[in-house]
Amino acid sequence: MADLYSTMTARISTAGIIAGTLLLWGIFTSFITRFATGEMYIAIASTMVFTLPGIGIFLF
Repeated sequence: MADLYSTMTARISTAGIIAGTLLLWGIFTSFITRFATGEMYIAIASTMVFTLPGIGIFLF
């Protein structure tokens, strides 16, 4: 039973790291896209591409 617990802990922490990375990458991408193109809709779309999977993995 102890091995199962350690495996679940590793899986949960890995999912948290991936989710946090996707959320931060989405925010970074939106800032870079906003300043590179000057258009807000492209920045919002690029944010959603990375933020929605990040939230989904976080809720998993």
